[in-house]
Amino acid sequence: MGIFDNIKGVAGGSSKGVQPITLAYGERELARVVACTVKGGGRPWVGGDLVLTDHRLLFTPLNVKDVAALLSYGLKKAGAPGAVIAVVGWAAGQVMPGTVDADEIASASVGRSGALLNPPTIKVNLLSGGTLEFGILAARMSFNGAAANEVARDKFLRRIEGGR
Repeated sequence: MGIFDNIKGVAGGSSKGVQPITLAYGERELARVVACTVKGGGRPWVGGDLVLTDHRLLFTPLNVKDVAALLSYGLKKAGAPGAVIAVVGWAAGQVMPGTVDADEIASASVGRSGALLNPPTIKVNLLSGGTLEFGILAARMSFNGAAANEVARDKFLRRIEGGR
């Protein structure tokens, strides 16, 4: 795959979609919402979709492969050091789908309210003692503090509670 394929992908909207997920045989998608997660317990927020199935909760990030390839190509042409170019590829590789089996979820609850710098969140407590936090948006590019985001969060939270 060459740079022209990456240009074609970005022009065609590849970076607006999420990485594909594969459902297990017999698994059904119950709900999907625009979401973001905090990787490693701190910033930055990683955007994508949060998907609830009858077996698990999945986070699938935005597909940044073509954007990262174009950025790496541009940096190389601009004469950036190889280490800088490598960081772009590394960062793109850090945005990976994540999954939690439904049996591992102890509870799910409302997290933070939406504000200027963060969307409203849900917290998923795991039986292992860990906690995952997901920001929820009603639609891509929604303002974090929009009331519709809290409505979308509460609706998705009810689906998690009802699906277990």
